[in-house]
Amino acid sequence: MKKIEFGNIGALSLAVALALGLTACGGDDAFDGSTTNTTDTTDTTGAPSSGAVTGTAVEIAVSYPVTNALEDLQNGFYRRIAAVMVTDRDGNAVPDGTIVNLNVIDSVIAEGTINTGDSITGNTLTDAGVTIGDGITTTTMDMAAVLRHGQPHTIESGDRVFLFNPDVTAVNADAADVSRIIDRNSITNTSINVSTAYVGSYPNTTYPAGNTKYIIGASLLGAEVSGVDSSGNLTTGASATVNGIAEFKITYPANVGTINSGCGDVPDFDARISPQGSGRVFVVASVAGNPAVTAVSDDFCFVYMAAGTLGAVPESLSAPGSISVQFRDGGDTVRVPFARIYASLDNSGGAGVTLDVPAVGYYRTNSSGYITATVLGDSGVSGKTADITFTAGGEPDVKITVKYKIP
Repeated sequence: MKKIEFGNIGALSLAVALALGLTACGGDDAFDGSTTNTTDTTDTTGAPSSGAVTGTAVEIAVSYPVTNALEDLQNGFYRRIAAVMVTDRDGNAVPDGTIVNLNVIDSVIAEGTINTGDSITGNTLTDAGVTIGDGITTTTMDMAAVLRHGQPHTIESGDRVFLFNPDVTAVNADAADVSRIIDRNSITNTSINVSTAYVGSYPNTTYPAGNTKYIIGASLLGAEVSGVDSSGNLTTGASATVNGIAEFKITYPANVGTINSGCGDVPDFDARISPQGSGRVFVVASVAGNPAVTAVSDDFCFVYMAAGTLGAVPESLSAPGSISVQFRDGGDTVRVPFARIYASLDNSGGAGVTLDVPAVGYYRTNSSGYITATVLGDSGVSGKTADITFTAGGEPDVKITVKYKIP
């Protein structure tokens, strides 16, 4: 389905802001998160179960629907729906109106690991081994940058630093310390300052050297996260729970320069984004006033709309040569870069065609959404035929067949 209607969507009014209690938005707890759902460890020995009476929020989980989840806004942008569930220690929904602060990062400016000699303490994070967003090239805090829309973006005040390691499942910092806002005025070549002091110091006994990874980033590719109020209107940076669920939506540009950003292993190949590897997307949800109840999700990306079409030039061949295959998505027919395209041969017609399929077993579209496949040879017998079928990865019904006949 190309378009899903979500009701009357409008701007956030002052009345809605006051009704939702959004005065905390923009503060440090507007973007506090951890690698796992977190639990309040307050001692409740001897306390009876709260039963039907809901208590303090202790758990938060982010989820994205798979079907009917994406809307084509018909203006070059797509919008994806999502939600968080917030519960107390008994698994009850928290009271309606509980505010969940939301933030999205689509560009990693710098990253690193707190090793021996590095530290996080007070308002300062110090790392002598920081890298740019590719995770490989060393830099300094004051020189780290990404290139977006033709302009470099260094670490600025208001950018976010959060302690999160997407490569492991273990928490690598206390939840209350996971997210902070950067104060650019105090940056040096090895350190940054944040607007609110960290509760703990790292490394420590629980999180030794080499355990705590951090990521510094901002929304620079155009991702925007919005909450949803009870009337279906979008709200800036926060959403309120109803029956424990707070809905939100992420809007992002859907064009050949951005689509598929952050999806799967695409960052490893994404030559559109400089530095390569920096186009990763993270969503953080936290309960307002309780930064220890947070969740970090790296499951979101600039996903293309399902279905779509493959086009091939030429559509038939009579001798070895190249075939150009283009992949367009099922929404605004955006060409999809860095998507997997599989090829299969049917030589039952006797042509004995061979094809230059890469060793990994599939082709990958280039930054313009094309692949080039080359027929290397045939049996050379006149009148013999073969079918060369290309299929979009994950889309078994999106395919095209090129006919081959030896003259």
